[in-house]
Amino acid sequence: MLQVCCWKEGFKQDKGQKHKDHTNVDITTSCKAFIQFHIDENEKWIALWHETENNHPLCNPNKRHMLPSHWEVPEDDILFVKQLREPRIWVADTYCVLKKQLGGSPSLGYGLKDVCNKLA
Repeated sequence: MLQVCCWKEGFKQDKGQKHKDHTNVDITTSCKAFIQFHIDENEKWIALWHETENNHPLCNPNKRHMLPSHWEVPEDDILFVKQLREPRIWVADTYCVLKKQLGGSPSLGYGLKDVCNKLA
């Protein structure tokens, strides 16, 4: 059985800190939206239960590339970055080349930090 929840599910935990120099935006809203699947022996997915009510506005389609579920760096792009690192070209410069080739960040679907994390 597999359950997929809204990424804004839950509450931020209070860590008991009294003084902060900065504040982090709390993106969790205790959203109850989810879908639950059963995967049978033939690997057929059957939706068992779902809740579609969100208690927050949905993501603007122009910003969907920024959602955590879309941050996957393809292996072809990693290979390209690795090839350009051999002649000592910075990862940030290579990322800019990839962005220009695909027409901007929304088409790329991941950020510079994601590339660096994948290389580490």
